[in-house]
Amino acid sequence: MVLVSLVTIAYSPFRKRVQNIIRSKSEIILASAESRIFSSRDSYKIVKVRRSDAIDIEIFKKNRKGAFERFQLIHIPNARDAYFEFGSQTLNLAMQDMDNDGVSEILVPLFVENNKSFLAIYKYNIIANKFELSNK
Repeated sequence: MVLVSLVTIAYSPFRKRVQNIIRSKSEIILASAESRIFSSRDSYKIVKVRRSDAIDIEIFKKNRKGAFERFQLIHIPNARDAYFEFGSQTLNLAMQDMDNDGVSEILVPLFVENNKSFLAIYKYNIIANKFELSNK
């Protein structure tokens, strides 16, 4: 049994398949969006992921080689996925410059304590170099 496990771990394509099976049971990608958050050339990808009893917002930034690297992880415990009407669409993740400062905010609808709906708005803090919840 140990030998089979070691062979499984060592053989890369098989290892990736096993990782995907394990990952799919513990997390589900709910939504993703790609955009230029700032007026610069930097491209970002935002991913909304459900993990057990939490929602995570993963923010990736495209590097010089064109690959996305994790920029920030926002963990929202005891939350469930929700949707909201945005223009003529129903969305569960959006990016929009809400305050006309040239920087897009990340809009994340959620159900929190006692199934209360909440639209979390994450605004970029230039001093801290991260997105922070702007409406509590």
